[in-house]
Amino acid sequence: MPRLLTVLLLLACLPAGAATYVPMADGTLVDQAVLIVQGTVETVAPAPERAGLVATDSVVWIERVLKGRVETERVVVRVPGGERPDGVELQIPGAPRFQEGERTLLFLVSRPEGTWAPLHLMLGAFRALEAGGRRLAVRDLSEAVGIAVPGREETPEPVRDMDLFADWIAARAAGLEAEAGYTVTGVRITPEKHTFLLDRNTGLPSRWFVFDAGGEVAWHSHAAGQPGLAGGGAAELRAGLEAWTGDPVTPVRYVYAGTTTAPGGIRRRDRVNAITFDDPANDLAGTFDCAAGGVLAFGGFWKGSVESFAGQSFHRIEEVDIVTQDGAACFFQRTDPPGRLVAERVFAHELGHTLGLGHSCGDDLSGPCDAPGKNRALMRAILSFDGRGAVLEDDDRAGLAALYGSTPQGDLAAPSDLRATAVGPASVTLAWTDNSARETGFVVEKKGPGARRFTRAGSVPADRTSLTVKGLSPGKTWMFRVRAKSRKGTSGFSNEIAVTTSR
Repeated sequence: MPRLLTVLLLLACLPAGAATYVPMADGTLVDQAVLIVQGTVETVAPAPERAGLVATDSVVWIERVLKGRVETERVVVRVPGGERPDGVELQIPGAPRFQEGERTLLFLVSRPEGTWAPLHLMLGAFRALEAGGRRLAVRDLSEAVGIAVPGREETPEPVRDMDLFADWIAARAAGLEAEAGYTVTGVRITPEKHTFLLDRNTGLPSRWFVFDAGGEVAWHSHAAGQPGLAGGGAAELRAGLEAWTGDPVTPVRYVYAGTTTAPGGIRRRDRVNAITFDDPANDLAGTFDCAAGGVLAFGGFWKGSVESFAGQSFHRIEEVDIVTQDGAACFFQRTDPPGRLVAERVFAHELGHTLGLGHSCGDDLSGPCDAPGKNRALMRAILSFDGRGAVLEDDDRAGLAALYGSTPQGDLAAPSDLRATAVGPASVTLAWTDNSARETGFVVEKKGPGARRFTRAGSVPADRTSLTVKGLSPGKTWMFRVRAKSRKGTSGFSNEIAVTTSR
């Protein structure tokens, strides 16, 4: 059964499993691409089975050709990675992931079998994102690490206006001199404050379902103990468990059940939830070094069936483990702050991942730690050691509530009377009735033709009861639904509504 591993990086080192790249100029991408198109992803499915080939095919309906020639109105974009018929998964960190119904801008090169591939993997794949009243071209570098070239000024990934960027590409491809005036300033892409760990194939988050019926999850610490900590780390683990269990809004119950002599490790499924010390099964190559850095601790969980909670689908978490790396004793022997508080914070952070939480901030997915609530969060990507141990902050509790909050709530009733009107070949206006008293906003989801699940289409703040969804394929039938959200969780979904865009 597949599992999802999470890694905690504490010093200057490359994230394990990340795609490493040297930044490229946009003009170089244009010059190297054989075909550049704007289009809409219609379907995503495993590629036809071939000996030794595991890949995913996305059928893209072409709206505009910016460079090159193609005789058809659709192209098949093949990306390495995916799932074989026997269930074996191949995950390629950094490989772009497409969603049905999303608009894209793709720099492509041809493949021998007649399909197309994104140029330089994730660097040649942009998706459209509505923000600040503009349509932006954004690429996913969340699993990638850029290498700064000596002598070249290091600049952050720019935000590009999709339409101006496309016009500039077309002009350059035609041999015309055009000013690169497509960079957007004053518009910032703000991710959700907390993130979840999503399955790469299904895109679904994971959670424990045992808590919903009043159950608990028992945790053990390995009897060998953590070198460098008085008592072997059991007290520090208990502090982390109590921090998450002590949240008053959710039914989460992580309890300490004593020590275990089970071999442990990430790769062995033994039905024991445990923290194991000094990587006894050699799950991770290498040794932690306080002078050089490296991976200090890592955790993972085994996933079961897909089930529903509050109208949303989740993978069921069935077993979890945390392992500290060999050599970590030097880090836990710190005196400023005390090593026990460092261990509490590290263990509690990894426990947050085993609940299904991602990072609050500090990585490419969750955004910068630019607000006090995020900057002090236990689940920030780079842990801060300021004398606090296993302490949850508002953002940590908000993430926990979104996964485990009791919904629907009396003051967070589901919206109703969802209505939809096609306002053109690529846009639909939605309106609904607000039945909740203290929501912080509404989230709209869509499902395209042939899609198996809903995906996020947009959001509006509290008391807004309408949204226009743009970037849809013309002449297609789309399904929509909406729900309210608050700091305590989310409501149930409204009625689902179907609407067909005009041609």
